[in-house]
Amino acid sequence: MKMHKIEHIKSLIDKYYEGLTSKEEERQIANFLAQNPSIQGFETERAIFGYLHQKKTYSINPYWKYSAVASIALLLSTFLIFQIPHQSKTYAWVNGREITDIEHAKRLAQESLSNVTVNADIMETTLEAFKENNPQIQEQLSVFSDVELKKIDDEH
Repeated sequence: MKMHKIEHIKSLIDKYYEGLTSKEEERQIANFLAQNPSIQGFETERAIFGYLHQKKTYSINPYWKYSAVASIALLLSTFLIFQIPHQSKTYAWVNGREITDIEHAKRLAQESLSNVTVNADIMETTLEAFKENNPQIQEQLSVFSDVELKKIDDEH
């Protein structure tokens, strides 16, 4: 190794300690120290430049990754819940149209049932077993509580 090169690196190191080196000069110092590990007298600088110019890698604990993903999912779902309009209750489907107004559903049912003639006693006894055992059916049948059915004669 030429003495001239070592003297040049020493002058760059002095310049470095004074804060006057450029990035290119610091790169020259780092390269020299890395390529000449056996030259004595540069142990301190080798430690400084080895530390400053090492490649920095960061790793994130997988727990934090999953926590971040879960947090984002929670925030997104909460946002969507409050942004989506609340669905109204569907009371009936008539000719492929959804009926969400209970009064409208009652009117349509009454219109439809006014054209039907049945023996009301048979219908009542048939439905009684269902009404007693299932509260959901009771609720649905209560919509028709005001409907008057045409009673047919027992002769038919």
